[in-house]
Amino acid sequence: MYRWSGPLLVGFPQIDFGIQAAVYSNCSLNPSSVVAGGCGTSSTGCNNNSSRTLTMTGLIVGKIYYFLVDGCCGSACEITIDVLTAPCPPTLGPWSASGITGPATLCVNQVGTYTYSTITGGTIYHWYLNGVEDVTPDKVDDTAITSFTRNWSFATPGTYQLCVDAENVCVMVSDPPAPLCRTVTVIGPEPGTITALPTPVCPGATVNINTTGYGANVKYILIVNSAGIIVQITPGTAATFTYNFCADFTAYAYNYPVGLGVPPVLNANISTIMCATACCILDMVPFSFDDDIAPVFTNPPGPITYSCFEDVPPIPMLDYTDNCNPAGMVTGTQVAAYTNCAGGTITRTWTKTDLCGNVATHVQVITISPIPVATLSNPPPNITIPCASIPLLGVLPPLNYSNNSTGSCLISGTIIPTRLDNITNCIGTITYTWTAIDICMRTIQHIQVITVNPPAVADFQNPPPSSNIPCTSIPLPGVLPVLMYDNGEVGSCRMFGNVTPNRVDNIVNCAGTITYTWNATDICGRPLNYQQILTVLPPPLAAFVNPPPSTSIDCPDIPLSGVLPPLNFTNGSSGLCLIQGTVIPNRVDNIVNCAGTITYTWQNRNLSYLVNTCTNHRTIHQPARTPYVLPPPEPFWLVLPI
Repeated sequence: MYRWSGPLLVGFPQIDFGIQAAVYSNCSLNPSSVVAGGCGTSSTGCNNNSSRTLTMTGLIVGKIYYFLVDGCCGSACEITIDVLTAPCPPTLGPWSASGITGPATLCVNQVGTYTYSTITGGTIYHWYLNGVEDVTPDKVDDTAITSFTRNWSFATPGTYQLCVDAENVCVMVSDPPAPLCRTVTVIGPEPGTITALPTPVCPGATVNINTTGYGANVKYILIVNSAGIIVQITPGTAATFTYNFCADFTAYAYNYPVGLGVPPVLNANISTIMCATACCILDMVPFSFDDDIAPVFTNPPGPITYSCFEDVPPIPMLDYTDNCNPAGMVTGTQVAAYTNCAGGTITRTWTKTDLCGNVATHVQVITISPIPVATLSNPPPNITIPCASIPLLGVLPPLNYSNNSTGSCLISGTIIPTRLDNITNCIGTITYTWTAIDICMRTIQHIQVITVNPPAVADFQNPPPSSNIPCTSIPLPGVLPVLMYDNGEVGSCRMFGNVTPNRVDNIVNCAGTITYTWNATDICGRPLNYQQILTVLPPPLAAFVNPPPSTSIDCPDIPLSGVLPPLNFTNGSSGLCLIQGTVIPNRVDNIVNCAGTITYTWQNRNLSYLVNTCTNHRTIHQPARTPYVLPPPEPFWLVLPI
């Protein structure tokens, strides 16, 4: 029991003064650490020189406790501690008969849990392993602690002595009782090493796994894939492993003492082998089948252009080599983007993926040109020809065409032209048109225009010249001289024929012209004209035949008045130009006193029987006969038609 006392300090009326006290089992001053009966905080305690008494139970002999004293409002007190029991027990109690409990046998690195019971009076307990004290003892903080537990593990096999010894503030650790001990036997696989070589290797190659050490334990080599699945189990210290694809693996050395381990199970997960709690060793080494080099194509074809789709060869297989795989051949694929006529492209792709997913790709682009357009062989040019060279209507000259290709791309043939004649009045054109549609629906065409010159103009053959003709040569009216014309060519271009002229007589007073006009139009519509003018000379003048001369007559000889002597007249010509006739004279007597004149006048101004009318006047003078003196007769005009 502990007792505190102290005087009351005045000067603070109506305020209670006193001391608060507490006893803790540790230095944390946590209320949960206050020992039973060890809290005095009531305001009625330790006031005005009174005392506060704390009666605590359950204290452990030899244990250190912590006291807290707090004066209220400046209160102060003297502390008196009275120990009501003996300060230390004379001895420590005996160990429990159960001793240190825990496994007597452990596997290397296996954790063993060991427990012992506390003894009366013991407050500090020391652990010893093979006589060497562990630096951290177990300490009793309150009476509720009846045992201590500690985990131990051992890295190497062997026999180990595990001991616990107790003490308190009064009894030394070297004092009785003797330490509590337990023998622990540590067994397990001995350490070793595992190798997996070579690594990395190509798929299909062999990895050699070897182990050394691990003593005389049961030994396995386990091959585990990346998912943790055991894919191969090989008993012993060496193994080989082959895999045909790229992958990562782990080789494990699985070892355990005879009779203590569990054999591995194929296709089980490696996590089912728990050497952390079982007596085994599971050492590991990773290895891999790997390849980061893509295959290589041998002499891959480059881009190429073909003039015809038919020339494109079938897609070949390509040879390849690979650092991890045998050489081989791969079939390609192709995408066609062309038409036979227009051409285009073919894209060929060869792809090879090795076992590790490395991809080699080769792309070839084949360009296909359009099928060449055919051309005509020696197409004739436009020409100009004479009429005589016009081709016959039934003859159509063919033309050959070709694009000089081969196979299905060859376009060839023969074209018969169409003919169109456009000739008017012997002038115009002849058009030949050669047209064909090839297999690509393209037009092959040539047009030749032949310009036709007209035939030569015809001329009249031996046309008569214009001339002067006498009246006696006047052609008869019903006779029209025909003229022939000819252009001297042959065939359809010859232009010939006969033309009858038109006659126009223009004769006045027995003189004038006769005009012959030959008019024609040839088959080309060209006029043919020729004119001949015949100038008609007038006929000779007519004269009276033996006209009587003027004379003197005697009165007894005067002719009878009823007697009129006629006179004949002529121009001495013939035919139509003959002018002749007989004229009865006109008589005029002018006699006075038996003397005078008798005048005969012969005249005719219109001789109607002549073809042409003449306006020439001829005066025939007849003198008076004697014995009358007659004046000369008046002249008369004789009109003679020509």
